[in-house]
Amino acid sequence: MKKIYISGQITGLSHDEYTDNFGRAEALLLDQEYFPVNPLKVKACVDEDCGTGETKPNGEYLHSWECYLKYDIIDMLDCDGILMLPNWRLSKGSQFEMDIAAKCGLTVLYLDDYYRDWS
Repeated sequence: MKKIYISGQITGLSHDEYTDNFGRAEALLLDQEYFPVNPLKVKACVDEDCGTGETKPNGEYLHSWECYLKYDIIDMLDCDGILMLPNWRLSKGSQFEMDIAAKCGLTVLYLDDYYRDWS
């Protein structure tokens, strides 16, 4: 089973919006018999200066954006491909992930190609 990393916008969306987007993409990949790697489930560093890796009750992150990106990319590079959610162009992190994935030879899939009415 091929491992596919999911990439899409997180910053700027509510917790419910991005959790729903990544959850639906994960379910779609499972239905297609892929092994999804959901970045919302990737652990960030354990440095005490970054916190515990959990979000605060108000939804703020305890780790820095750079910390999340670093550990997401480490997990992404262990995958066979990357699935770009329709909002990936609105995310600086997703743009980095797409560029790195393409340059490293990972298969790049676009959710728009599979699921046109995603919203």
